Amino acid sequence: PAVFAQEFYNLIEPDLQDVLRYLPFSPWKRLEDVLVFLETFGHRKPDWLIFAVIDLTKNHSDPRWGEGALAGMIALMNCVPHNYSVEIGAVIMGKRFQRTHVTTNATGLLLQWCFSELNLRRVQWQANALNSPSVAAAQKMGFKLEGILRWERAQAACKKGTGIVVDIGHGDEDIPSRNTAMLSICWDEWRDGLAETLGARMARTE
Repeated sequence: PAVFAQEFYNLIEPDLQDVLRYLPFSPWKRLEDVLVFLETFGHRKPDWLIFAVIDLTKNHSDPRWGEGALAGMIALMNCVPHNYSVEIGAVIMGKRFQRTHVTTNATGLLLQWCFSELNLRRVQWQANALNSPSVAAAQKMGFKLEGILRWERAQAACKKGTGIVVDIGHGDEDIPSRNTAMLSICWDEWRDGLAETLGARMARTE
């Protein structure tokens, strides 16, 4: 955070509402909110590992980290070592880096690490079922849709626009829920050609 937090906030701040629209946590309104998030999930949760994403194709350098432009963040989360499984999530890219090679390469590097070096057996990707761009992006990288987890989690009241609401008269109608798309890549798919296919996708830099 000492190196990247301020620049990350500056990157996403003009488009905060859109960038964070489908993410399940409360919206960020200032740098302090980002720092709380990084402390809570990056430092205090042992099953999370958050990475800064640097685009090395940009002719840019910064004395804080060296070559490349900060493009966003990505995380490994919900790591379950005894199940050899992990999830890729918290994929938050600056607007100008979305729908470019950046997310593919950042995700691909994590997949290569998970399967080829950590010898994991399952990497999953979850998304709000209404977030079709996220689901489509995962599928393009080889993730298979396993199904929709209905009413999988409750969300903050401010997320009504990206959730579903109840009408059962219990007084909690202001708290929306979401259906969650569950996708995954497994080790045998990686071994049987997906590693090479994704490697070819990662070769593009536009």
